[in-house]
Amino acid sequence: METKQEVPIVECIKAEEVPKCDCEVAVTQEEPVLVIGGETETKAQDTTSLMDKFKGWVYNITNTIPEIKVGSQALPIKAESYFNGEIAEYEMTQTDKYHILVFYCKDFSTVCPKELQEFNERFEDFSLHGAEIVGISVDDIQTHKRVCESKPEEGGIGMLKYPLVSDISKTISTDYGLLSFTGLSNRATVIIDPQGTVRSVKVHSLLFARNVQEILEEFRAIVMKDDIKKNIDLNY
Repeated sequence: METKQEVPIVECIKAEEVPKCDCEVAVTQEEPVLVIGGETETKAQDTTSLMDKFKGWVYNITNTIPEIKVGSQALPIKAESYFNGEIAEYEMTQTDKYHILVFYCKDFSTVCPKELQEFNERFEDFSLHGAEIVGISVDDIQTHKRVCESKPEEGGIGMLKYPLVSDISKTISTDYGLLSFTGLSNRATVIIDPQGTVRSVKVHSLLFARNVQEILEEFRAIVMKDDIKKNIDLNY
């Protein structure tokens, strides 16, 4: 004779009879808050913490305070460079030219080659006002040579109308206070006038390309200001 199993009867319990748990979730307009033993704790604390860390990391690599200041004398630059198919020593001399120092991270990278090409495309716009563009990174001289001799589709940039200086010792980037904690040069632009005075220092984000047009406009404004001053000095 088979024994029938009794089916448990599930009773409906009124809401007010349900025992309360010590852990409740209080929903606010801002974000869920976990209430444990009377103490509140942000439910998305781990996510927020990671986001804060990421923001802090971005801040560190994009907000380097340069040692070189506007109004100070530019520090000397003397190092190997690659230009016009040749490796030669480059020395920044204070002639009758302005200098646009283009510090960048790496030759073979995502953003930098595009920037270098854009400066190359706008070369005449800068040189028209007596500017000499100089690219500077911590890449060795052979890497400079290779990136210039490689086609864009190969990750290269082709031949440039201005030299690329090899700061392999990191001396230049360090002296100018433009060496990031990654060991690479920061993405930065320094404008120096013919008297060797630093007229502008811009540290750009390592993650995004600088705006070459804005740099050109700032440079033109500096030249115009200097021309006006020269005319005033001549008249007096």
